[in-house]
Amino acid sequence: VYFGVMSDWKSAIDPKSGKTYYFNAVTRETQWRKPIELASPEERHQMEAKERKQKEFFAAMEANILSNLK
Repeated sequence: VYFGVMSDWKSAIDPKSGKTYYFNAVTRETQWRKPIELASPEERHQMEAKERKQKEFFAAMEANILSNLK
């Protein structure tokens, strides 16, 4: 946990693939991507930049599709 913040997220190694996965001990949710709650400031910045870029891409794609429907 970064900066001593308590989190319900934990990491574990998948025995079959050897890859790290993350699970929430309260909700029992699992995922391959590191939760933002466990990310360092640099990782958090990279995650936010990637998400912003994806949103911009899909917004442009949607605008293009809608303009071609007219």
